[in-house]
Amino acid sequence: MKPSNADIFIEKYKELEQAVRAEYHLSDGDSISYYLGHKTKYKKYQEDIAYCQRVRNFFAHNGKVPIGVNPEFAVQPSDSMLEFISRLIDKIKDRDRCIDVAVRLNKVFFCGMNHSVRSAVKIMRENDFTHVPVLEGGRVAGVFDEYSLIRCLTDSDGHSIGSELRFNKIRQQIDITDKIGKGYVFVPSAMYAEELREKIDLAYSEGRRIKMAFVTQNGSKDELLLGIITPWDLISAG
Repeated sequence: MKPSNADIFIEKYKELEQAVRAEYHLSDGDSISYYLGHKTKYKKYQEDIAYCQRVRNFFAHNGKVPIGVNPEFAVQPSDSMLEFISRLIDKIKDRDRCIDVAVRLNKVFFCGMNHSVRSAVKIMRENDFTHVPVLEGGRVAGVFDEYSLIRCLTDSDGHSIGSELRFNKIRQQIDITDKIGKGYVFVPSAMYAEELREKIDLAYSEGRRIKMAFVTQNGSKDELLLGIITPWDLISAG
């Protein structure tokens, strides 16, 4: 006998519970509906998840009733509800890592220490770039942004942005050490993308704006840069 949509729903909801508890280390007493509904990644599904839980509770407290030859549940979930749970399970079991959503280095505009500052400013203006990584030996040594430009012009040893000015002459103004946590962060490649998104949301709630995350193997600034992630990349990745 072919299982009804209600029977399939019950099994899929069990699979959903198991996936959430395994991936997010929840105890048996924690509500997966409440947990998922308050995570940034799943907030847009909050009402659908809560509705699925109400249907599951209905089945748990109301058994099958005699309908025709065989007993059946009085309510049958739609095919779209079953598809929703299946997609949700897939999202939970196959979560993106930071390296999955990062723009790889070969597609990133960056500068070296011997790069012309004026040339970089020109490219930034033409492409609406607001910040550019400056690498040394494949590692992030600094970031050139609007604040760096202002410092170049106003510091006591201020520089004019002439054609000969190179980034190695303004190390102090672009130094990444001074910028970590103040608009820029380093994250390990294996970190889940949703964890980075929550980190960015937390910073925003505290009045800080993270403009860019640098992805390295273990999240250290002393490691080779693998790629970058902006808040827009996270939104695009869903």
